[in-house]
Amino acid sequence: MTKKAYEIVFSIFLIIIGIFAYIETYSFRFIQSSIFPRISLILLFLLSLTLILETIAISKNKTKYVKKDRNINNAKKTLSIFITLAYISIISFLGFYTATFLYVTSLMFYLGVKNIKKLFFISIMFVLFAYIVFKIILGLPTPYGIFI
Repeated sequence: MTKKAYEIVFSIFLIIIGIFAYIETYSFRFIQSSIFPRISLILLFLLSLTLILETIAISKNKTKYVKKDRNINNAKKTLSIFITLAYISIISFLGFYTATFLYVTSLMFYLGVKNIKKLFFISIMFVLFAYIVFKIILGLPTPYGIFI
């Protein structure tokens, strides 16, 4: 299967899954519970449609898609997955916000951000954003642990 065909088939698959999931949101008991999934599924639909249109436009122009080398080797990918799995497993022990802060900080440091001020600022802003979205806007509980 060519890259063009793969991108189109994958996009169509995501659109179909997104439509079924969107329809499923109508079975939620509370309307507030369906807002975020619906927004996410609409975004998934639009991005999948954009990928299809972009793939068709590139093939019509007969230009080749040049893949940029991102210099991320398999060891970095694997360790990033392990850091993510560690994050998932310590959420219930440390608490969502503490675990999220440690996760974002460690992953950014591992991926090359060496400026400590920038590292902590982005991590704190990310946790603050998560707090605002989950607690204040959506009113959802987050896992508690020995910390917050």
